[in-house]
Amino acid sequence: METSSKASEEVEKEKLEIVKAFSDKVLEKYRDIVKCIALFGEHEVISDAGRDIDVFIVLDDTKKTLSEEELAKIQDDIDKIGEEISSKLSIQPPYSLTEFWSEVRVCSPIIYNIIKTGKPVYDTGFFSPVQRLLNLGKIPLSREQIFSLIEDASMRIARAKEAKLVFLIEFYDVMLNATQAVLMWLNVPPPPPSKAYNYAIEYLVKPGMMEREYAEWLKNIIEIRNKIKYKEISSVSGQFVDEWLEKAEKYVNKMYILHSALEHQTKRNIIKNTYEVTRKVFEHSLKLLNKLPENEDKIPEIFRNEIIEKKMVSSRYFDVWNELTNLKKLVDEENIEEIDLLPYEKVLHLREEVRRMISDIAKALRKKEEELGKIEEYPAPK
Repeated sequence: METSSKASEEVEKEKLEIVKAFSDKVLEKYRDIVKCIALFGEHEVISDAGRDIDVFIVLDDTKKTLSEEELAKIQDDIDKIGEEISSKLSIQPPYSLTEFWSEVRVCSPIIYNIIKTGKPVYDTGFFSPVQRLLNLGKIPLSREQIFSLIEDASMRIARAKEAKLVFLIEFYDVMLNATQAVLMWLNVPPPPPSKAYNYAIEYLVKPGMMEREYAEWLKNIIEIRNKIKYKEISSVSGQFVDEWLEKAEKYVNKMYILHSALEHQTKRNIIKNTYEVTRKVFEHSLKLLNKLPENEDKIPEIFRNEIIEKKMVSSRYFDVWNELTNLKKLVDEENIEEIDLLPYEKVLHLREEVRRMISDIAKALRKKEEELGKIEEYPAPK
């Protein structure tokens, strides 16, 4: 174990030396626009099989806009510098600062893994703080990014089907992205490719959400992608591509089904919870006003008469209640089709409206605190 640890440290030291030499050369020419240069990835060894030192670069486009031609020239220069330093360097296409922050904002899985595993060898002061924010959980997983990955997977499958080209890497991308999208919906951080299979087993197969066959397909396509990367596969048959096109399409469709099921269940849970919280708020408010009826079915009507019509809070909150009542009925009747058609944003909006209502009612009742006694806090909907 001690020998293995020392060997690993020597490998890491060699990597850093190579990247540092590369960084020094790049900075000689582009110091004014380079914001950071970082080593990233999870490779344990430096082998002769191919390039395995991944390098990430961010260029400042805020002081001066970089045209596509300028970016292409800079990338070409940087690639030449990398080839001069070491054949083991794999230089990722440089990100502009604007593009980097745009990807950070939606927590792109690619940027997530770069930030998570990155070791800056040159940093003007922004990569390390972003990395700290990520480690502290301050960069949230974005629902917009989830849908973006799913839609991107679908479009890329369509392109591959039409073109009938050897796009095995495309199949790898769409299967990995679709997997990461579903895992993100489960509040699981998107795993790097090296851990995607294990995550699929742990969070999708073991809970019974997905058959093991799909996880094995994911494992196989990752292995194929690595063999392509290290030139262990130089050509494939059209039949092989067609087989993987079919598998990739089935895989993405499976992820769509999982995503739809997860969103459906989430909407149901939010509706039920928000309805129950709203009803308790009505009941509690009337109890504090000594207006609570014996018949529970009359609680909404009395709430409207005693609180809404007396302008203690906005009348729109009773509209929210009516909407929640209708949605709760759909849930109780297991009306799957109508719930699926319901925009997720609408459900979230209703939940936020109830949270505002809780705050507004509490403020209104505090004005009567001397005669009513201490006002208790309401639980916000989950």
